[in-house]
Order: sequence, then C-alpha cells, then structure tokens
Amino acid sequence: MVGALFSMTGMVNENIGIVVTGAFLLAIILYIIFQSHKKAKDDGLLYGVFFLIVYVIEFSIPIALFFWLPNQLENLSGKYFPIKELARWIRWGEIFIAGILFIRSRKHAETRGLISFLGHYALFFFAWYIDRWSGIIIIALPLLFIYYYVMSRVALEIMPASNLNDKKEKYNRFNVFLSYTWGLQQPIWKTPSNTAQEAEKRIDGAPSFIKAPGMVWTQPHQVIGITEGPKFSVEGPGLIFLKKGKQPFDVVDLRDQSCKSTIKAMSRDGISFEAEVTASFHVDREIWSKEKHQNLRRANPILREGREIDRNSNGTFSYSHARVKSVLSYRSKKITADGREEIERWNDHVLNIAEEAAREVLAERSIEDLWRAQENENSSAAEEIISEMKTLINENLPANGINLIHAKAFNFSFKEGSINEKEEDHVTEQQLATWSVEWRRQQAITLENGLAESERIQNEARAYAHSILLTAIAEGLQQARLIHPNLPRYVIAMRFVGALEKMIEQQPETVDKLEARATLGNVKAHFLTRPSGE
Repeated sequence: MVGALFSMTGMVNENIGIVVTGAFLLAIILYIIFQSHKKAKDDGLLYGVFFLIVYVIEFSIPIALFFWLPNQLENLSGKYFPIKELARWIRWGEIFIAGILFIRSRKHAETRGLISFLGHYALFFFAWYIDRWSGIIIIALPLLFIYYYVMSRVALEIMPASNLNDKKEKYNRFNVFLSYTWGLQQPIWKTPSNTAQEAEKRIDGAPSFIKAPGMVWTQPHQVIGITEGPKFSVEGPGLIFLKKGKQPFDVVDLRDQSCKSTIKAMSRDGISFEAEVTASFHVDREIWSKEKHQNLRRANPILREGREIDRNSNGTFSYSHARVKSVLSYRSKKITADGREEIERWNDHVLNIAEEAAREVLAERSIEDLWRAQENENSSAAEEIISEMKTLINENLPANGINLIHAKAFNFSFKEGSINEKEEDHVTEQQLATWSVEWRRQQAITLENGLAESERIQNEARAYAHSILLTAIAEGLQQARLIHPNLPRYVIAMRFVGALEKMIEQQPETVDKLEARATLGNVKAHFLTRPSGE
C-alpha cells in the first residue's frame, strides 16, 4: 500500500513539475512581451524590438543556468560517477547561492532578510526532501499559510493606522510589514508633531523586484508633497503608501503659522533703524466665490481646481489640494552668504513679502510718524502701519492660496550693534544728530510762535479787563450820584481809588503792579490836593 502511495505521488510530482516549469517559462515570455510592447508604445517600434532582444538575452542566461546546465552536468557525471537526481540538487544549490547573494547585496536587508530567506529555504528543502512537490503541497504550503496569517495579525497590531475598517489600508499595512521582514522594504517615513517641514526617515530602504509600497505617517494637521519625477501631488493626513519612484519632499502644516524677523528700514527723512516684523497666516480654507476664484485662477493657473475644500472633509483640518500645491510650488533653494545651501519654503515666502511691505510702509513715514497717526487722530501709528502692511501683503498672498491673519512692524531701534555688539553705527549716529538739529529748530520755532501768541492773548485780556474796569467805574459813579446827589465827586472817586489799591495789593509783584500802584498814587494825590469847593 505504501508503495502504491509513493507510486501515485511520483506521478503527481512529475505532472506538477511539468506544469510548474511550463508556467514559469510562460510567465517569463509574457513579461518580456509586455515590457517590449510598452517600450514600443512609449518610444517607438525600433526601441520595442531593441528591448525585446535585450530581454531575451537577459532572461536566457539564468534560464540556461537553471535548466540546461544542471542536466548537462548530470549527463556528464553519469559517465564517470553517477549521482541520483544530480540536476535537482544542483538547482537547489543555485537557488541557495542566488538567494544569499541577493539578500547580502541589499544593504537595508540586514539580518532580517537573511533569516527570512533561510527559514523559507529550509522549509521548502525539507518538504522537497520528504516527497518532492507533494511534500511541498502537503507540508510547506500549510505551514506557510499559518505563518503569513499570524504575520498579518501581528502587522495589523503594530503598524499605525488611519482607518481601521479600510481593507485596502489593511492590505498595504501588511505588505509594508512583510517587506520589512524580508529586507525588501521601501523607505518608511514619519513627520514630527512639531513645526518641522521635512519628514523623518525612520527606516531606510530601496525599491526591489517585489512591488512593496513605502509609507509616510503624517499627523492630523499635516499634509505632504509627494514627488514622482517632475510631477508632484499632495497627500494626507494619516497613512500614505508610496509606489516605486515616489518620495515625500515637504510637509505643510495646516494650522495657523507665525513667523518673525528683524529688518533694516529707512524713514522718509533718511534715518536708518531696525524693526521687528511678524506675520500670522495659514493655507486658505475658505470657500471662494465664483468671481474671486476666476480672478485668482487667472493670476495662478494651479488654482483652477482650488475653489472649494475637497480633501479630508471628515477630519479636523480640511483643505484644498490645489491650494496646497500652490503653496508647495514656492519651494526653492538659495545660497547663504557663507556658501551654505538652504531651502526656502512657503512660510519663508510669506515672511519675505511681509518684510518688503514693512520697509515700504515705514519708508513713507518720518521718525515722528512712527508713533503718531497721520490720517486719523483717533487712531494710532501702529494701527495705520498694520492696515497699510496688510493691504500690500494681500496683493500677493491670496493668489498663492494663503490667507493672511495678521502682520505688523514694531520695536523700532535706532542703535545697531557691530559684530561684538558694543560699537555703535557712526552713520546712524550722524543721521540721528541731523534729525535732532532739525527737531530743535522746529521746537524753537514752535516755542517762539507760542510766546508771541501768549503775549497777544495777554494784551487782549489786559485791554478787555481795562475796558470792563472803566465801564464798572463809570457805572459805579453813576449809581453813587443817584443814591447821594449831594455827595462830592472826589469823595466817590477816592472810595473807588481805595478799592483799586486794595485789589492791586492782592496781586503778585510784577512790573504791571508797580505801574498800577504809581498811577493810583498820582490819582490819589491829585484828588487830595484839589480845592475844597470841588
């Protein structure tokens, strides 16, 4: 019975061997035809024929080494020292050597890839040794099914997730984890939760013949630009799976952003000074009107599809992919003064616009106008500067998909430190001295005008007081005559003179007081020396 069983499995093994060999060769032929047809379609018939020949030669060599050479060696050895099934043992040796060389050639495989290869190789070799293809079907395949099922459960437990119920995401998470265990992974990235603008590569890797995806893990408030040759797209937030040839290049934070810098400016009267500039902004997340969208898309064609918010509608930070693409398009490189290369991003672009707007607004103001309102006395210079800066900045930012929240220039400083921060700028000192001379001249003119105006007001007040006093005296004399018709006039006059003397004595000592006292003395002496008949 055992013999019958092995006889039956022997027939099965022969048939399976023929089927597997034929399927393997057919797969290679179809692959060569598909790749050649693709080249002919993309680059022309001549290129298609050329690559067909290259592919045939490229695959003919390993096929000959695997199928033809072992048979020739088996036939040759049969003439001198026959070894049973030598060709099959040679093929197992070729598989072992090729697998070791391939795994060791991948610098990112480390020991994980070697262990996975040796484990699978040992399992298949043991099953083959037991009963060839039947052994593989009965022993190796069930064990591999159990192994990969357990690995899938482990992957879903330890790999991060954006949507636990998404089947496609589950499949990709398992693929990433499995490729990692074999050392065939593409890079795995993670974006920091702070304001960092580049993704951090947590696990390095490279594309392989297995189409395993790479992965980027972004925070809920972050989206990321993905490059693919000269093109780029916007993905996120959450888990992003990358195909071969794609990689992240910049992170965009959807939260409110704030930037600050110190600039050198010059006032309208030619005095240089320093000012601090701040700007707050975010990626525009409002729904534009049709008219506004038409105007902005004419200024920036990238915003053709940027009228509405079309991504992450169920998340905390929804966004328009077209506006984020516009933001990412301002990424550029610049060389610093010390020769270093720096990346200039969208927030640097906004700060540059704010700095230019601040210089332009401050250049329209004199030194006094930095703290004094020019147009509205009920306003302040700070509010006017903020309003003018926002007007200038908003000429550019909306067409870039950016919304300005606030911008201002403040903390004006007129002394500038040198390298050791102790020496003062002599040019600035000279300009300040020139300004102070002009200010003192204007102050002197203002003071002189004030004194002249004060003297005029005093003279008018004195004349008015004299007029009132004379009127009062005349009215008093008239009333006194009415009350006492027979009372001499000099007596009445003396009473008024006495009252005036008392009023004068109550006044502070001035030249006018002395003059008034002398005048009243003369008047009093005049009345006292008059004849008694009057």
